[in-house]
Amino acid sequence: MTLTLYPAYDSVFATDEALGIFYPLCTLTTDDGQDFHFVSSTGLWRADESVTTEFRLEGGRYSLVDDASAFQGADGARPLFAALDADFAHHGEQYLADELRSGEYVQKLEDQVSHLASEDLDLEYFLTTFYCFAVNRLIFTSSGTFNQFRHVIEGWADPDPSPVVHEVDESMLEESLEGEDDPFDDDHRLGMIIGSEFFTDGNDEIHLFKATTSTVTVVSAYS
Repeated sequence: MTLTLYPAYDSVFATDEALGIFYPLCTLTTDDGQDFHFVSSTGLWRADESVTTEFRLEGGRYSLVDDASAFQGADGARPLFAALDADFAHHGEQYLADELRSGEYVQKLEDQVSHLASEDLDLEYFLTTFYCFAVNRLIFTSSGTFNQFRHVIEGWADPDPSPVVHEVDESMLEESLEGEDDPFDDDHRLGMIIGSEFFTDGNDEIHLFKATTSTVTVVSAYS
């Protein structure tokens, strides 16, 4: 198996419906050439308060089973993400050189983009999540080192090496699914990603695959 970190959005998602709602984090390619993608929320929560999101896997890419309206704040998320992405493309290297902290980034950008966010979107969390993701990605693409935000920006010790995709914590999965209709007992455990390795906060995301329906279910384990 091979692992690709920070794949392009359109190599993971079949349409732009998930843009601004989910980040593509990494792709696991099996020995027989099957791609499974590990993704994470940008900070938008489901209106029905469910911790699970289902994707169809078709042609090696994901598409949402639910439409974007299932996520609170989705209307403004796409233009907001586009604005932040454009700003980071122009200024990201300088932010990194200045070791701009996430709180400083939020203060810098919040007033500029607040008109794009809907009232039910947590703008501060969305900005923080984006910035940590974007800085970690920039460091990885320039140096090949993973999970460096806290080390480079905040002066923490260099993190221990990580497998990136971890084995599923069954007790965490069971606790997260409490109250859900489907226990997903028969689904294949693809693995889980640790939110703090891609961001500085965030949910651990457990990924399950059901071969009979060719669907991937992402379970948010609130850490």
